[in-house]
Amino acid sequence: MNLWKLEWLRMIRTFRFLIIPGLFVVSGILGPVLARFLPDLIKEVGGGVEITLPDPTPYEGIVQYLGNVEQLGLLGVAILAAMTVAFDAKREIAVFLRSRASVPSILTPRLVSIYLLAVVSVALGTAVAIAMTELLLVLRRSAML
Repeated sequence: MNLWKLEWLRMIRTFRFLIIPGLFVVSGILGPVLARFLPDLIKEVGGGVEITLPDPTPYEGIVQYLGNVEQLGLLGVAILAAMTVAFDAKREIAVFLRSRASVPSILTPRLVSIYLLAVVSVALGTAVAIAMTELLLVLRRSAML
C-alpha cells in the first residue's frame, strides 16, 4: 500500500472528507438566507427602533457567503490540515513512517489531499450559494416586479 492510498483511506475512515465540504455547503446555504431575512430579523428584534434597510440583492447573498467562507472555511481547512500532518502525535506511527519514508514523501500526499478537498469544497459551496441566491433573492425580485 502506498502513502497516497493510505491517506485516501484515512480520510474516508475518519470522515474528514465530509467536514470541510459540509462547512462550505452550510455557509453556502446560510449566506443567502441571512441576506434575504436580515431586514425582517432586524425589524422583529429591533425593539421599536425603526431601521430601514434596502431590499436584499443577489450581490449581498454572495457577499454573505464569501464572508462566512473567508473566516470559517479558512479556519476549518487550517484545523484539518493541522490534524492531518500531526503524524508525530502517536509515537508508534511516527517511528513506523520515518523509518520507511522521508518526511517530504509523507507530507506530500497529506497536503495535496487537503488542498484538493478544499478546492472541491469551495466549488461545491459556491454552487450551493449561487443556487440559494437564485432561489431566495433573484426569483423574489422577479416576482415583485
